[in-house]
Amino acid sequence: MTAFSPGPILQLPLQNPLGIEVLPNVYRMVEAFMYALVVVGASSMLVRLRRVGWIARQQIKWFAYTTAVAISGIILKNTVYPAVGVTLVWWAGFVLTVVGLAGNPIGMGVAILRYRLYQIDNII
Repeated sequence: MTAFSPGPILQLPLQNPLGIEVLPNVYRMVEAFMYALVVVGASSMLVRLRRVGWIARQQIKWFAYTTAVAISGIILKNTVYPAVGVTLVWWAGFVLTVVGLAGNPIGMGVAILRYRLYQIDNII
């Protein structure tokens, strides 16, 4: 949706040549909906983390915690930074997002190898 939104490209004086005038801010609504879905998904994972048994909790916790770090970075970067305008907040959000997203595959690998989830190939 961003590719077809009219207006300047990344605060440059260039106008978007693919911009469709009837779609001025539709991508903002889609982006807000996407963030809401991410928060709901992460919340459901954290609720599941609290309700399962000990072994399942040990398997889920790595992925859940790295996802929570990524979500907190996204919230800092996209909601808190525009409100306060402090560049340090944007950088903190960026670092948290990168660490959380890079930690997700590492957390999955730890859960698979440490807790003997070797039958994962049946799912994949």
